[in-house]
Amino acid sequence: MSLKKKLLNIKEYKMKNKIYGYIEPLITEEHYVLGSSKLNQVVLQIDGDWLPYTPFFEPQQRQFETYNCTSFNTLNCLETLFKRLGVDGNYSDRFLGIVAGTKPPGNDPHVVAEAIRKHGLIPEAMLPFSDDLKTVEEYYSFKGADEAECRKAGKEWLKKWNFGHEWVFQGDVPNRAESMLEALKYSPLGVSVNAWKKNGDLYTKVKGSRDNHWTACIVGYDKDNFWLIDDSYLDQEKPLKKLDWNYPFGFCKRFHVEERPYQPSCFEKLLNLLK
Repeated sequence: MSLKKKLLNIKEYKMKNKIYGYIEPLITEEHYVLGSSKLNQVVLQIDGDWLPYTPFFEPQQRQFETYNCTSFNTLNCLETLFKRLGVDGNYSDRFLGIVAGTKPPGNDPHVVAEAIRKHGLIPEAMLPFSDDLKTVEEYYSFKGADEAECRKAGKEWLKKWNFGHEWVFQGDVPNRAESMLEALKYSPLGVSVNAWKKNGDLYTKVKGSRDNHWTACIVGYDKDNFWLIDDSYLDQEKPLKKLDWNYPFGFCKRFHVEERPYQPSCFEKLLNLLK
């Protein structure tokens, strides 16, 4: 599908459907894909159970809808991953939305992941979703913070951490569950869904409906029964949702972080030479 036709389809879809902040990606040749990319595959959870490491719940909608699900739920994945690595981190969803260029009705999760790789992350406390923010325009601004300091902190994060991401699959593919079970060994998974249709205790997807929400993250499962999702919207006062085992996720992405080797400063290198 051409980019022009894809944009026309997205515009038509926005007019007919509720959007929660997700814009369907357009996967190109340079994107990393599970099994064929150079992204490190470090097994961290052999059983794919990330539930013990899920972060504190942060809603994407409070006084108003932020349309920032791609940031909130990508960071849910990363904060879970960091916790598994023994690193406490609560990062600013708002900062990530800004540097990724997010605005209503949302963003492409690949664009958001690339924004992390290019601009880094900053602590939530530097640019929080605070109660004084009254509009979505204020949310996507540096109100209450020093923009230069925020961007500097993001660059400092990049000096310490190496971040990567890759697609697990796109669309209706065979062995979708097997691919997800393999990818869950390495990280929680971000997935696209159609929010939110329920059949009994499980969320399902109506045949023919298109995804409108990027949710984080798949943190566990009951094989052949359901996938366990940690989402940015509450379900009966809890962020965890159970999705049918055969849920036809449209897109799925996994993540990787590792600490960069220490790089001495020019001054330290000079001192070492003098010694």
